[in-house]
Amino acid sequence: MAKTRVRIPVKEFCEDVRMGMDDFNLCDKYGFSQKVLKRVFEKLVEAGHLHDEELYDRSFFTGTHAVIEFLDSTKAINELE
Repeated sequence: MAKTRVRIPVKEFCEDVRMGMDDFNLCDKYGFSQKVLKRVFEKLVEAGHLHDEELYDRSFFTGTHAVIEFLDSTKAINELE
């Protein structure tokens, strides 16, 4: 099964994240699932558009599942290093 590429306006997406938009509204606005949202967060952090700290701070206010899963996975990776 081929992977579908997701294209988003990075600047707008990052602004939405920084303004506190929750997972549900991000998925609704950009048309993707929670699983894809988690991957988008990963890619944006890898590319330097978002920082772990921004997502960590955001998780306290929004209680977002994708951010929490992302932070848990990066924590596990950091512990292995």
